[in-house]
Amino acid sequence: MAVAGSWTVSRLGSTNAQQQAAIGAGTQKQEEPALGVRLIVPSGWLRTDLSTGGVKTVVFSSAQKDLSTRISLLVLPAAALPAGLATREAGMKKALGANYRRARLEAATVLGKAGSVWEYTTVQAPIQRTVEYGLEVGGKFYVIQFSAPEASWAATEPAFATALKSVELFEIPTPPNESATMVPMRDGTRLYTYVVLPREAATEAVKVPALLIRSPYYFEYFDHSLEAFRPFTEQGYALVYQSVRGTGKSEGQVHPMSQEFSDGQDAVRWIAHQTWCNGAVGTIGSSYDGFTALAAAVDTPEVKLVLADGAPIRAFETWPATDEGIVTAQLVWWDRAVNGKKASQEDPGYRRTITNSRPVRELDVATFGEQDPIWRGTLSFMDRHSAFWDDWSLPEKLTRICAPVISMEAKNEFTSDGLDAFLALRAKPCNAQVGAAHRFVIHAGNHGEAIYHPFAATPAGELIRSYMAKYLKRESVTVNAAAVHYSIQNADEWHTADRWPVSDKTNIYYLEARDSQIVGAAGTHPAHVGRLDVSLPSAEGTVSYTFDPALDDACDAKNTERLAFESPKLKAPLDLVGRAELVLFVKIDTPDADLFAQLLDSDLHPVGQGVGMRLRFRHSMAAPEPMHPDEVAELHLLLNAAAFRFRADSSLIVVVKSSTCGLSENPNTGGSMTNETETRSVIVEVLTGPAHPSRLIIPTR
Repeated sequence: MAVAGSWTVSRLGSTNAQQQAAIGAGTQKQEEPALGVRLIVPSGWLRTDLSTGGVKTVVFSSAQKDLSTRISLLVLPAAALPAGLATREAGMKKALGANYRRARLEAATVLGKAGSVWEYTTVQAPIQRTVEYGLEVGGKFYVIQFSAPEASWAATEPAFATALKSVELFEIPTPPNESATMVPMRDGTRLYTYVVLPREAATEAVKVPALLIRSPYYFEYFDHSLEAFRPFTEQGYALVYQSVRGTGKSEGQVHPMSQEFSDGQDAVRWIAHQTWCNGAVGTIGSSYDGFTALAAAVDTPEVKLVLADGAPIRAFETWPATDEGIVTAQLVWWDRAVNGKKASQEDPGYRRTITNSRPVRELDVATFGEQDPIWRGTLSFMDRHSAFWDDWSLPEKLTRICAPVISMEAKNEFTSDGLDAFLALRAKPCNAQVGAAHRFVIHAGNHGEAIYHPFAATPAGELIRSYMAKYLKRESVTVNAAAVHYSIQNADEWHTADRWPVSDKTNIYYLEARDSQIVGAAGTHPAHVGRLDVSLPSAEGTVSYTFDPALDDACDAKNTERLAFESPKLKAPLDLVGRAELVLFVKIDTPDADLFAQLLDSDLHPVGQGVGMRLRFRHSMAAPEPMHPDEVAELHLLLNAAAFRFRADSSLIVVVKSSTCGLSENPNTGGSMTNETETRSVIVEVLTGPAHPSRLIIPTR
């Protein structure tokens, strides 16, 4: 196949003795069935599989344990690289900084198709040259990478040219125990469903339990999901992956969250009636997929177990509409991602646009240049919680789940919905036996990671596997009786408890505004730094900062004023386990404003993701109310569930500000959340002292 690039066909015919010695005596054809790629590589080069997550990676290198001279193949979802190789370059720039040098990044014909080529060097000694070719085919992005030290590039170049010219893509054959089908829902809409059976169930009359993953992320995580859970088929479980309505290869129009109850029920019942199924179905997933796992279990007795990690359950308050009343514009990104359109939440330009653009209703056009129908369909409901959002939400429906649920959250989870689900399930269980079996886990990974590492040698992994054996295989196994399992960040320790909160003990630190100091480098907005102390201040104090949404930019850390309060150094370690609460007495001079609070240690390790509040919702999410002149509001900001160790000699730091990068800034006028175009500068004043005991409450174990 002809490939345009940095090598030409004429170069391939001139291999001198030195070059031949460098690439070996001959070549061999290599086929990679998991990637759907074949190519020619030098004989004797070593193959290393570096696949991780949703990125399949195979590297051929000239020497053992030395990958400096290499040919690499990468296959990943196209949605993971919104700008193709330019997205990879952005990551490389961030990682290497001044050590990165671009030679070119331009369009090229790759395998006869429109693609791109990217060439760069890393300038730290020894200098390394890398050339990558990229193209998108069928929702996947293929990267062919060649890299070698600059000093040996010329000698290795013929091997690279031969490999490049030989690359072919081919269809990955479907194994005999795997099949795809279109499963009809109750209204006739058919959903793409991929089934992986244990080999014995595919060839014999053996009935097995099933794991169901219902996901909108076919274009991003289909391969990743299959890779993570396919090993369960070797343990005697069937794996069923279904693209939710209106996404991937499924029919219909997507209606986020509200559609997952009836469609989930239909999917479960279809599985339970298959000849290979023993009638037991477990639902599993993280993030949105975690929501679908819970939703499918509502009023569905065929579901015998639910495994949900980082699942949102309150659509208006946490996802996808707002973050405690602060617009996130998640729906704009989400609708593009689930339809295979290129979008990245990590793109600095995207985050800055979401943060600073007005009016909010136009964020779809501002970010991606076109109107989004799902976004537009929700705008009239964005101003408050209403019955509209109840159709998207789970809290009132959780009591109708009659299966044990392991509800999990990450160390830095975005919300505490996982904890809220666990507490609601325990408070109003379907029955006492099921209620006693519900579990809550705070794991050591990032958002959704525990689910995708089910074979990890961790208490979370062991709990998942034992529950599956007990409730899906119906084996007589002993499961851990503790209701709560948590990993303490900063300590690498796992602990258990029989209840939540794990204890009634708390430490209280009072905010002291008197004698606060202004800290900040020249040319930056200052931080006003006060104290945290175990003693209540003896007199009243105030400290304030100004936020102007027309001028300040939360995506530039130097460009926003904020408050910080720091404790003395700890004499002994302090374990926070639970939801820390920040009580603030606040005045503002506008009808509305946002407050964000973050807890850190003195090494600036964050305790969770922090928490925000739009002050119009200080009393109720359903009945917003403007702040009144001279009103002193007593605010209770609950941080997300966490398990964190503050080490001896470290200190506690609370940061308070009025904007954060990636969430739409409050214009502070009190006007419409979606239509306002005007802004007002706000002065936020925090009061401390005997009459206004602003304080941080730390739950301990």
